[in-house]
Amino acid sequence: GTYTIEVEASNHETTTTDPFEVFLGNRTTLGAITVAATSGEVLGVVQSDAATDSDGTDDVIIAGATVEITLDGEVTPAATTTTDENGVFRFESLPLGTYSIAVTAAGHADGSATGISPALAGTNVPVLLVAWTRNVTGTITDDLAAAVDGATVVVTNAAGVEIGSTTTAADGSYALSVPTGAHEVTVTNPGTGATTTQSLAVEGTDPESDQTLDVQLPAVP
Repeated sequence: GTYTIEVEASNHETTTTDPFEVFLGNRTTLGAITVAATSGEVLGVVQSDAATDSDGTDDVIIAGATVEITLDGEVTPAATTTTDENGVFRFESLPLGTYSIAVTAAGHADGSATGISPALAGTNVPVLLVAWTRNVTGTITDDLAAAVDGATVVVTNAAGVEIGSTTTAADGSYALSVPTGAHEVTVTNPGTGATTTQSLAVEGTDPESDQTLDVQLPAVP
């Protein structure tokens, strides 16, 4: 007899083969049946450049960034999502076409990507945002509240990478430009060995503004 085969699959066009004949006692081989996709997926990771766009070693993920995806020629976004704790965003079942994405995150310049085509296996679009900074200043004192001259101040980001360091002046003062992020500040008095570490949350601004962190070192046992 003469037959056709209709193929249905999620996110694909329904496809019907050309008519073919089946004869008693014979095997009929049709070969591959190609079905066209109607939608795809776009995903990626949003990271902060830690205000050093030429150095990828200190980049950190951004959780909670807002990501919008818009079909070219449209004004209203096709979908909006936020990055998870790993900085990942994902748009599923997008109709085929060419899209752009817009990314916003507190303490960063806005980011974007264009010419994005969804694919069944997922189109990966990494996004690196430029971090704004704050001018972090303060005074380092010892356990008796006396200013510490020559204390080291080291800032480490959430990835465990040192992103800045300085030493205090004679009056115990210091200043560091620190990018947006959750950091740790370790202060050490090389003369006595006294040291302490404190958390420092920075939301950078443009233009840069001041933020204060005073640290008192503990007594040496």
